[in-house]
Amino acid sequence: MERLKTFAPYLSLLFLAAIVVITSHVTAKEYIKEQEYPFKIYVADNIYTITSNTIINEEGDSLTFSNRKEALKHLEELTKENIIKRIDTSKYHYTKASWYGPGFEGKKTASGEIYDSNLMTCASTVLPLGTKIEVTNLDNNQSIQVIVNDRGPYDCFIVDGKVKPYRPLRKHPDRLIDLSKAAFSAIASTKKGIINIKYKLI
Repeated sequence: MERLKTFAPYLSLLFLAAIVVITSHVTAKEYIKEQEYPFKIYVADNIYTITSNTIINEEGDSLTFSNRKEALKHLEELTKENIIKRIDTSKYHYTKASWYGPGFEGKKTASGEIYDSNLMTCASTVLPLGTKIEVTNLDNNQSIQVIVNDRGPYDCFIVDGKVKPYRPLRKHPDRLIDLSKAAFSAIASTKKGIINIKYKLI
């Protein structure tokens, strides 16, 4: 919890470059006054979710205050003199996507939820957990809405015929998203394996 109090950076500039489009710049205090709860705020390289009287960082650590006023006071002090970035949710981002399921069914995801390949979910190394996105297959223009509840895909190597992730884990160089089997099947055949997609926040 000590790291939460200082709100040390948790996201890289690559994260911001992947999902954020700057449409305008305002002070954090001005931005906060414009929002309806819950809302997200990007400050420097960090992202915070504010739900009434609680402030949550991207890692899921939280600080809860006695009331909303106290939470906002802390948030304004935290972001004092910082310039924040508004997000254009209409902007599409382009990458590749695959699907995962075998070996993960019934296991706990990064969000704490149990992985179910029949649900419309996905894993991402750059998007905050809980983010809802629209994914479109560029080959057939079919789209699906999914919720980010896991982390991945990660870069891997093959040893003795088995695929293993590098340690420490590192982002896959070509893919930013792995869809659940059901989500992938809704826009492509699982036999395809990897598809070119575009996605946007919704």
